[in-house]
Amino acid sequence: MKRLLLVALSALAVAGPGCGAARLPETTADASQDPADTSAQATSDTTSDSGSGADTEADTGSGSGAAADTGSGSADTTADGSAAADTDSFEDTTADTSPPIPQALLFVGNSYTYYNDLDQLVASFATSLPGAPIVTASRVASGGYRLPQHASDAATDGTPLAAFLGTGPYPSWTFVVLQDQSQIPGFPESQQERIDSVAAAVELAARATEHGATTLLFQTWGRRDGDSSNPDRFPDFLTMNNLLAEGYAQMEQAIRAAGYPVRRVPVGAAFAAIREGDLAAGKDPLDSASLFFRLYATDGSHPSLEGSYLAAATFVCTVGDSVAPPFAFSPSALDAGDATRLQLAGCAAAHSLAPEPTP
Repeated sequence: MKRLLLVALSALAVAGPGCGAARLPETTADASQDPADTSAQATSDTTSDSGSGADTEADTGSGSGAAADTGSGSADTTADGSAAADTDSFEDTTADTSPPIPQALLFVGNSYTYYNDLDQLVASFATSLPGAPIVTASRVASGGYRLPQHASDAATDGTPLAAFLGTGPYPSWTFVVLQDQSQIPGFPESQQERIDSVAAAVELAARATEHGATTLLFQTWGRRDGDSSNPDRFPDFLTMNNLLAEGYAQMEQAIRAAGYPVRRVPVGAAFAAIREGDLAAGKDPLDSASLFFRLYATDGSHPSLEGSYLAAATFVCTVGDSVAPPFAFSPSALDAGDATRLQLAGCAAAHSLAPEPTP
């Protein structure tokens, strides 16, 4: 199977759609959609965009009507109906040394994953470390997708995810990254969407284990100003961020209890650390000049390049336990001082979660 040769990125374009809101009035979710984000979508690896270009996340997290950014892993070119052609090169590559961090990554998620091509950013970051071999990454990410939808796709022959995590002579992975819809892990434990997500995470972790991988849970962040569609549940960043952390911790516990290897990547904790740093410096985190404010795209939900770089640093320091800042790699569009703060915050968050043994 051909894999993408990922090189350090000099700059990253912001990828497309709005990650909508799953509204939680009581026990049901409103199915209305957020307005589409009109920023251009950048594709990576072997991903294809099969959608209409109006890539918005449905309020139920279903992605209905959303453009899918899904990686088939079988073609040497990328088909993208809504963005410029992918110019990345492909080649078969096998490292003959033991890397300090994993070589083969699969990202399974939605727009929080494909904004700024997070999979490429992580792989390029990892590849840049001293002594590291080429690190490859693939992704299957559709706007608004929930983990139950990914679990269904993985079990359905002919889908891109089945090509990566199906039964048969399919690829081995070092880590499989799971990212749920942006609000559901923060819903009450009794909420059906959350129950279904935990069950799907366990199912996908079982498949990841069959493919030789440890599951990584991409713990996302609270929205900058809270969630206007669920103001009682998520009135502000800290409340939402803490509830998401609790949800991903429960998901991690369920996967571990089922006997599958798993680690949590606490990106939301890294966002909180940047906010705390701004406060300690006497800055208002909601001032547009603050680094915390600038972690977000204009919608206050999706990550900016700074936010995705912070996520990448958290990933690298989670899976490479011995690595630590300073790191030489950062996109040229990032301010050097910001990059340093982001590296430190990401690694501090990552190292705060020591890996736990699987029963």
